Amino acid sequence: MNKTKNNITKMIFGVILVIAMLACSFGNIFNSENFVVFADVENDIDYSITEIINGQTPNENYITINNAEELTTFSSVINQGLYNNKKFKLTSDIELNESSENYADWEYDPPANAWIPIGIGYDYPFAGVFDGQGFTISGLYINNTEDCQGLFGYMSSGIIKNVNLIDIYVKGGHNTGGLLGFSDGIVANCTIDGLVCSDFHEDW
Repeated sequence: MNKTKNNITKMIFGVILVIAMLACSFGNIFNSENFVVFADVENDIDYSITEIINGQTPNENYITINNAEELTTFSSVINQGLYNNKKFKLTSDIELNESSENYADWEYDPPANAWIPIGIGYDYPFAGVFDGQGFTISGLYINNTEDCQGLFGYMSSGIIKNVNLIDIYVKGGHNTGGLLGFSDGIVANCTIDGLVCSDFHEDW
């Protein structure tokens, strides 16, 4: 009888010892220094607009715009009705035309690159979020008689924020502005310095 009790006691002690060892092991694995979070890495990455048009599937993060070429690509993509409700952000200052300090003479001596607005009319509006992150776009040039002219042409239910425009020349028809032609959305914390004129008087 005593032998049986001793065996049971040893078994119970052995089980307690194993549990204690496991607890220590898991404690070392999951303490503040060693704990590993298996996050969704795909959703932690900000892809550029170039990566998106080359086949990368966009996630819920911002799509980055890193230079003048990608800003032009952004305009082209939105004007094809693609990704127009996604979030985009600038990552640097962008110069659309060199020597933009001469913008006042562009009516008679135009620069190399004429801008096509982001969101061309009611069919392909911009409806996402554009965050300039405080960066500056310079050298925007538009000179035509079309309606809804500006960096953005037509925005529906979107947001444009935190972007500065300098040294710009924008001339267009009805609903022409430096930053935006026509909007049903929100504009916040943006500045403009340059020349803007329209054939009409309803300018932004």
